[in-house]
Amino acid sequence: MIEQETHIDWSRDCQAICQNHPGCGHWSHYREGGDGDHYWGNCFLYTSCQLFTSAQCFGPTDKECRDVPYDPSAVRSSPHKCHCVSAGALPALEDCGGFPPTPLPCMDSFWPGQRCDDDDNLGHIEHIQSRSDCQAICQSHTGCAFFSHSTDDKGERGECWLHAACNLTDHDCDCRLARKSCNCFAGPAFPDMDDCSQP
Repeated sequence: MIEQETHIDWSRDCQAICQNHPGCGHWSHYREGGDGDHYWGNCFLYTSCQLFTSAQCFGPTDKECRDVPYDPSAVRSSPHKCHCVSAGALPALEDCGGFPPTPLPCMDSFWPGQRCDDDDNLGHIEHIQSRSDCQAICQSHTGCAFFSHSTDDKGERGECWLHAACNLTDHDCDCRLARKSCNCFAGPAFPDMDDCSQP
């Protein structure tokens, strides 16, 4: 196993993270009840997968998961693995058509030190340390055109926001003033920042 990510609610986001990590050829995702107040998503990244198992996995018709819709806001008290999904990095779970071409160089398409404001916010995901992973998640979501990413003043506690549109702001981006969430970075879903090169 390469790594495990928690708080990843959707399997397509897990695949997007896998696609963004060198060496990741396979991923697994399931949703699990935590302390009774949350419905956690778990994502596992692998170099390869030689053996599949359905052990401890329950589907939407099983009594362990029947009363829980596939919904991040759902609450369940029993800690079963629900909606298990496992697949390769490609093809993409969501077929949204061909990706647009990526112009190079393209780093001037991004906005360090700024973020998109909360208007047109499509979602918020915690524990995403990499800006690149945040963009990959945006790329996998229909309707997401921009992303914002931040960490705390120590470069930890990564957070990712998905946006349909972007009005830039530097509010809460100065680590001297806002230590909980700063180090802002924003940009469009495309071009892919990992493909950008400096002139």
